Amino acid sequence: MVYMVLGVLFIIIFGFDIAYTAIMLSPSESDEPELQGHPVKINKTGAIIPVMDVEYLEHVIIEEHDTEYVNPWRRRAIIYMALINAGVLVALGVLSLWHSQLIGRGETSIEANINKAETVRLAETGKVYMNPYNFGTRKNWKIFLGLVQGRTFLKKCNFTISS
Repeated sequence: MVYMVLGVLFIIIFGFDIAYTAIMLSPSESDEPELQGHPVKINKTGAIIPVMDVEYLEHVIIEEHDTEYVNPWRRRAIIYMALINAGVLVALGVLSLWHSQLIGRGETSIEANINKAETVRLAETGKVYMNPYNFGTRKNWKIFLGLVQGRTFLKKCNFTISS
């Protein structure tokens, strides 16, 4: 879950410029340079011929300045991606935080519900419930990560079984 949250956060951070350019800026404000030069045609032999026909040039100039065309599907796709990424970031981010708290208390999600009910039940009788698997936040995380019995991230312990 944490890797997914980090991946989505990466996409949001580095995709912000693309989304901003596609959604907020008009095509004239974007960084894409305007094409320079004269219109050309390709004849039957594949040769490029500059267009000098005045009627054709006027038609091209009128078409260019009629509307500033922005592909609506690109905008929709970027907005959809942004919504999906934001939803995944919030949902998995909250779930990751909740599970990190559970690990710190030495509980699973089912045990958290059972322990809450036991705390309420024993509080009515004047007793205090203690989770038998809570060894303190630091030790709970070490147990979760498997950093016990001499193991580290870099080295595993070699156990020998003697008969």
